[in-house]
Amino acid sequence: MLQGSSLLLSVHVSDAQPLIEQSVISGVTHHGCIVYLDSANDAGIYKLTLNGVELKVRYDEPFHERLFGESKSQRVVTVTVPFTLSERQTGKVLRSETIEHVFADTVATGEISQLEQQHIPSTVAPLPDRSFFDKLLEPLLIIGSTGVAIFLFFHIRS
Repeated sequence: MLQGSSLLLSVHVSDAQPLIEQSVISGVTHHGCIVYLDSANDAGIYKLTLNGVELKVRYDEPFHERLFGESKSQRVVTVTVPFTLSERQTGKVLRSETIEHVFADTVATGEISQLEQQHIPSTVAPLPDRSFFDKLLEPLLIIGSTGVAIFLFFHIRS
């Protein structure tokens, strides 16, 4: 329907506006539309308005893929996009709905701070708590194996 058309994009979101705006522009231009931003007064046949876009990030319980492997966590990102598509001249609403997408991936817990955009609070989530294995058992295993290695080193030499 919109392929080859011009579109005036109006994004009204909080802290994640640059991320949302760039994603929408990329998606719409990929489908052959010409996109104008809010500042262009007389541009666009259609108007796409995004109001109250929500971006939420959550980290699940950390886990290890191997016994002494790095700690990882599943990251779940939920994006909720309420939008209205209307004809710019008449104001006739062609479509109005809310789209929600959930994306999940696995990240190393040590790299979480590098993945988050500190200047965009909605991309920052509380770090997962370290599990029982991380807090107590892993240090005990490391100390125990070091002790066994030292014991064997001195007994094999004699």
